[in-house]
Amino acid sequence: CPSSTLLKQVISNGMGPKGMGEINRLGHLSDAFAMAGAGLSDLGTALDLARASKGDDAYPVVMELADNLASVCKRYKNDKHIYTGLQAIVQETFAPLYEEMGWEAKAGREERVSDATIRQVVIGLMAMAEYAPVIDEAKKRFNN
Repeated sequence: CPSSTLLKQVISNGMGPKGMGEINRLGHLSDAFAMAGAGLSDLGTALDLARASKGDDAYPVVMELADNLASVCKRYKNDKHIYTGLQAIVQETFAPLYEEMGWEAKAGREERVSDATIRQVVIGLMAMAEYAPVIDEAKKRFNN
């Protein structure tokens, strides 16, 4: 597993798709959250790495991010101060992807096979984070 210092270096060098390959991004995210869970690194480093992944649309990276962020949010749900901060991180990390994908496939835009799954996961995570545009759209769809 990489050290916390190495993970901080990865963050400063760029975590996004242009910064490194998909497999490396996935590995660093997985390691960061595993190290935090084991008490070998602070959770802040893993959350910084999550933030640095903002807008990443690679299926394995999105799934890893979503799984880990949802898990951390569930762990701290009863601590309003921490939970509110985690919701902000989820919103910051996934807002660009939500804005790009929306609730439905865009007419005339070719989608990858994984886009429907990514869309569902992002909408669910953003609802958990109480992202206003997702909540508003859900209410509108429910009331119709």
